[in-house]
Amino acid sequence: MANENDRPLGKLAEFFDKYFTSKADWSIPAMKAQARSYFLTNFISCLLVSMILGTATRWMCYIFTPRGGFFDENMWENFFKTRLIAAAIIGVIALFAFGPLEMSAKRFYLLNEQGQRPTFRELKFGFTNGKYWNTVLVMGVKNLVCTLGYLLLIVPGFYFHYTYFMVPYLLAEQPGISVSDAMTISRDTMKGKKWDAFLVDLSFWPWILGSLVTGGLAGVVYGWPFRHSTHAELYLTIINSRYVS
Repeated sequence: MANENDRPLGKLAEFFDKYFTSKADWSIPAMKAQARSYFLTNFISCLLVSMILGTATRWMCYIFTPRGGFFDENMWENFFKTRLIAAAIIGVIALFAFGPLEMSAKRFYLLNEQGQRPTFRELKFGFTNGKYWNTVLVMGVKNLVCTLGYLLLIVPGFYFHYTYFMVPYLLAEQPGISVSDAMTISRDTMKGKKWDAFLVDLSFWPWILGSLVTGGLAGVVYGWPFRHSTHAELYLTIINSRYVS
């Protein structure tokens, strides 16, 4: 009788079990259940924070899109006059506004996961905490590294994304942290955790599909805040397992 693993489906099941099952010392369903409970107890504020953060991100992506089609006879003219100008505008906005906004949103979700029930007004923290320029610098370097990774290839982009996943959270807890310290701590702490963090994101595929089906509605009203809440829970889980005895 043939071994089960000699069958195509058996080999496929073995492959998914080997590479797509979290080997970390945390349970993804338990982590998401914990995040969901905190998110739902502060639903309106979580919804507002995620909508503001998500809208800012998508607006920047929108203005980056060139007006002309790929085969438009004025493609190069559109590219240099529209896309590069838009890219410069995006760079300035991302550096001076989106970085502090992203860090503030991470701080909001950290506080929420600790049961403090913050309001959406926490989004001003990155601009008013007295460490604005340090926030701009740290988030600017982190986002630049990740962007360059995505420009090179998708895989390096994902690698840098998860390598420096902790930077905005570290900055949210320690606004005065230096670039080198934030990047080093995140890089060292995420060693051996990047693939499992990716699997946490991958577990949200039903909400990604639901967003596509509903024109983004499912993501806006539930998927985004649920995912942001889970990311904060993931950060706290990794930090506690690494540094808290």
